[in-house]
Amino acid sequence: MRLHYVAGGFGEFRLAENPGSFLGFGDSLPKLLRLAIFTIGVGMGLFSLLAYLVFGGRFSRLIFAGLGLVWAGGMSNMIDRITRHGRVSDFIFIRIGRFHTGVFNVADAVIMIGGAVIVCDLWLRRHQHARKQSMEDQPE
Repeated sequence: MRLHYVAGGFGEFRLAENPGSFLGFGDSLPKLLRLAIFTIGVGMGLFSLLAYLVFGGRFSRLIFAGLGLVWAGGMSNMIDRITRHGRVSDFIFIRIGRFHTGVFNVADAVIMIGGAVIVCDLWLRRHQHARKQSMEDQPE
């Protein structure tokens, strides 16, 4: 395996064929179970998410963007899995001092960013609602 190191030693690019999901979760499951979960199940979930985005209710822009990123990253991994016989190509490894990630790919990062956008939007809405409630509760 050829490794390409990032300047400063903060990471490297290395090819890893991943039959499981994010960071290799489920890679030791039997092949038919991985097919059922990671190809068929995830495919149905992605189809449902797309239908929800297209025909679903009203979303804030951030929620829509976050769900769109999750769908896009998931589809990227799905295409990889279908065209690479049940495996996804992971290639990014980040190291900062003694701490490091597992090997992942850009689609995984996009999914995580989408999740973070959703969490941030929900957090902002909660705090805006709490602030509005406290303003309404104050006597005039």
